[in-house]
Amino acid sequence: MYRVELGSDDFDGDSDAVKVANAASAIAKLLLAKGNKNKFQAERDAWPHIITGITAGKLHPFNPATLDLYSAEHCADGVVRFDELVAWGQWCKRFNFVKQAV
Repeated sequence: MYRVELGSDDFDGDSDAVKVANAASAIAKLLLAKGNKNKFQAERDAWPHIITGITAGKLHPFNPATLDLYSAEHCADGVVRFDELVAWGQWCKRFNFVKQAV
C-alpha cells in the first residue's frame, strides 16, 4: 500500500472531513512520485480511484453545509470523513491515508 499524506489544508476547516478534490490531488502527487511524468495525466488518473470508491459504496461524499450526499459525477465539491477514506484505502489495498504531523 502507498502512504498518502494529507495536510491540514486538505480538511474542511477544523472538521475531520477531507475535501474530495484534495484527496484526489494527494493521490495524483503519489502517482507523480511513482513515475507518472505528466501532472495533468496524474490528476486524471487519480479520479477513477475516487469514483470507484464511491460507486462501490465505500466513500460517501457530502456537502459540508447541507450534509446532502453527492453522486460520483458531482463529488468534486464534497467532503468525506477521514476515517471512511482510511477504511476505503485499506479495503482497496492501495492507499494508506495519514494526517501529516504538525
